[in-house]
Amino acid sequence: MSFSWFVDAVAEFAIAFNGVFWHDTWAVVIPPLPAPIDLLYVPSPDFKALVVGLTFGKVLVLDHRLGEWREPTPDEYIELSRVGVYHRCGEWMEWHWDPAVDSLGIGGRFVYPQLGFASRSKPYELRVVNRSSLTVFMDVTFWVIRFPNEVEVMGRRYDIEELFKAYMKSRIANQLGFRAQPLT
Repeated sequence: MSFSWFVDAVAEFAIAFNGVFWHDTWAVVIPPLPAPIDLLYVPSPDFKALVVGLTFGKVLVLDHRLGEWREPTPDEYIELSRVGVYHRCGEWMEWHWDPAVDSLGIGGRFVYPQLGFASRSKPYELRVVNRSSLTVFMDVTFWVIRFPNEVEVMGRRYDIEELFKAYMKSRIANQLGFRAQPLT
């Protein structure tokens, strides 16, 4: 699947408003637990982060007998469908389940596209779940473009997230032949 429209639109905006490409990576050991582990991606208070992708690394299984991490066996791989994350990003993306399976790019083969702003007041939320009998290691990289909370356009200050929404609406309106409404 090609996301060239997505890259083009975001790149134009990032260049116009001095966005800075950034990434953060977490590594998590997830034992079998009856309750989830909640993690929040919160950018520095001076910034809002446009999350444009996630990369889930290869899931490894702890071999308790040897005390070593290893790739899952075929039987364990089936059980890994009970390990994964629920995640959401404010009003940009609702909660949904992503199990630790290859079709979602688990194993670091590609960037899983996202589109949503995270900020101190609206963090990107992950709820890590392990309903298997395995202790697993998993890493995730957040690919973001950092922006200041507000930018100046023609002498006026705008919240970067609201400006991005207006920008995307105007791109769509132009492609459909409509005129976009001016910012207020």
